[in-house]
Amino acid sequence: SSIRTDNCRYFLLTWAMMILSRILRAYLSIRFKSQPICSSYYFARPNVPADNADPGKAGNFKLAWYPTPPPGFTGSQLSPSTAAPGAKVTLTGTNFTGATAVLFNGASASFANALTNNLDLRTTANVPTDARSGPITIVTPHGNVTSTASFQVLPPPLRITSASASQVVVSWASTSPEFQLESSEQVQGAVWTPLPEKPVIGKEGSSVVIATEPSARFLRLRKASP
Repeated sequence: SSIRTDNCRYFLLTWAMMILSRILRAYLSIRFKSQPICSSYYFARPNVPADNADPGKAGNFKLAWYPTPPPGFTGSQLSPSTAAPGAKVTLTGTNFTGATAVLFNGASASFANALTNNLDLRTTANVPTDARSGPITIVTPHGNVTSTASFQVLPPPLRITSASASQVVVSWASTSPEFQLESSEQVQGAVWTPLPEKPVIGKEGSSVVIATEPSARFLRLRKASP
C-alpha cells in the first residue's frame, strides 16, 4: 500500500541520515581536534502521524551537536585523601568520560571509570609507586582539571626477606624520594638515623640490602621533610 511504501521510504531516509551524521562526526573530530565533538545529536521532523506520512511533506531533518564541557571536581573530590602506593582512590566530579590520564602530582596512574550511570561522574585510580603528595589531575580530550584538595601519600609497609646468612633485603612499594629508610637500636627513646645504604629503584618499588647484626635493630620508613 502507499502508506507502507511511505513508511519504508521514511525509514530508509532516517537510516541514511544516521549514517551521514556518523560520517560527519568522524570528519569533524579529525578536522577540529582542538575542539572535540561529543555524541549529543538529534533528528527533528514535523509532527505527522506515521500512517499519514508523506515523503513530499516530511520536512527537513535537523542535526545538532555540542562541544563536551571540560571536566570538573565536585564534593570531596577524592576519597580517601591519604593512602599508600597501590591503594585505590575514588575521584568524583563531572565530564570524566573519555579520560586519557590520571596524574598524582605528575605521576601517571592506572584508572578505570565507573560503570553505567556513574560513568561520567566517577573515576577510580590506583596510587602509583612514584606518586608524591600533591594535587590530582584528570586529563581528557575536552580539557583537564586539577583538584584543589591535596592528596597525601603515606609510607607503604616494609617487607623483609632473607638474602643470605648475613644479609636481608628490605623493600617497599614506592620509588618516591619522599621516603627515607631509618634504623634505631630501640623503640622507647629511639634515636632514628638514616641508613647509609642507597636504595635500588625497581619497577615495583625500592629495596636495600643490609647486613644482619647480633643486636636487635628496628627499621621504619619515614616521610622526609621537604
